[in-house]
Amino acid sequence: MRAFGILYWWIYNNTPHNAKDEMLGYLRYYWESLRRKLQQGGKQQGGGAVDLEEVNAAIERGVKWLESTQRKDGSWGRLWEVWNTANAALALAVVGAESDALKKAVEFLLESQLESGGFFYENFPASRADIRERRDLYCIETTPVALMALYKYEGRITLEIRKGLHFLVERQRACGGWELPYLGDPEVVNPKLNYFPSVTGYALRALLIGDPPESVLERGLEFLERTQRRDGSWGRSRCYFNTEAYAIRNVVSVAATLEKRRLPKELKQRARRLLERALSYALRHQNADGSWSAISIATKELATALYLQSLLAAGVGGSAVFKAVDWLLKRQQKGGFWSGGYYGRLMHPNLGYIDEVNNDVFTTSEVLVALDEFRSWVERVG
Repeated sequence: MRAFGILYWWIYNNTPHNAKDEMLGYLRYYWESLRRKLQQGGKQQGGGAVDLEEVNAAIERGVKWLESTQRKDGSWGRLWEVWNTANAALALAVVGAESDALKKAVEFLLESQLESGGFFYENFPASRADIRERRDLYCIETTPVALMALYKYEGRITLEIRKGLHFLVERQRACGGWELPYLGDPEVVNPKLNYFPSVTGYALRALLIGDPPESVLERGLEFLERTQRRDGSWGRSRCYFNTEAYAIRNVVSVAATLEKRRLPKELKQRARRLLERALSYALRHQNADGSWSAISIATKELATALYLQSLLAAGVGGSAVFKAVDWLLKRQQKGGFWSGGYYGRLMHPNLGYIDEVNNDVFTTSEVLVALDEFRSWVERVG
């Protein structure tokens, strides 16, 4: 039955024009895995200098692409408008873009905030009021990104941000983690995916911009410890961009931040162990050219940006970082964006909307954040 369910989910989410890409993605993923083993785990050799002027130029082109694709209402994308806008706004704020696009994006996010303080990932004008009134339509991953974007833009915790942080604290479950409430029946996904660790990682990342109760942090850390796999990752899921990097980036960021906070020594040591195991996984899986493998839903550009952020958040430098940056610079498209591929066909059980989701905005946003963190790291280490 499990095999049948996986097959059904794959057919449901694939249209003829991207099914081929999906199959080729799996073949490439496992072929690159074999190559790493043949190359003794993909160990890096050499340093590989990166010209910061090239990094700055790539960031500038990426910002211009985001500005050129923004809609009149301040959002991005035909679907997942709030999610895309939150990520784009965070990227623009992180790189220090002085742009009307950022101001318009922030205004759109503030208008999209729900009465509860949270955010939903979609924004349909025809059903906007209905969404705002419903208690079950919110997204724990979109909410933290939106709050982090607002905080980066404002430079302080505003009333709206405080309301959102309170919402996140209230939504922590008995298991210590956070869930996405709209996964499960009547969709055809496994309800256990509601608690995929990236959700908890996102929630804790946002909460750490403030001063959350120590009990919230400890319970969240326990959940992440419990769900970490023997290989150091938290696995991957089609519902979460189908790359291990998605959860790793969020959890490593949380663990690295916990180490810097005034917390009990034992709690910080646990965060360090969590982080070290995840970093070990990331470094073992880097390809010789500096990239990380991915399976169509997450392009190699997205996976590499997320892994690169993980390394930089933990203070890892060396050839692994330089090669990743160099690879990303070479993969920027002529228009200024980085390819994100397609998520597949999606249908929300309540809204009934079906479309194919392009991940270029999300991927470009994550690459911009990674490149900005890289140039900040270079400036710190001299």
